[in-house]
Amino acid sequence: MSDAENVAVMQRWFDAVNAHDADRLADLLDERLVWEAGSSSGLGVQATTAAWRALFSASARIDTSTACSDGRRS
Repeated sequence: MSDAENVAVMQRWFDAVNAHDADRLADLLDERLVWEAGSSSGLGVQATTAAWRALFSASARIDTSTACSDGRRS
């Protein structure tokens, strides 16, 4: 991808996040995306979309006591 194409995709991502539109986010993800977590893996598009849907939900709560930035609990 060229720099201009990358910028366009990033802008589409930002627009989808700002619109709280998980379907638009999913459209931007490569279907081959896989989340790796130790010995298990999962479908990245489904996991990513589900995570964003939870964040967009008015009832979603983020437990900051278990937030991780470097793999360790804070």
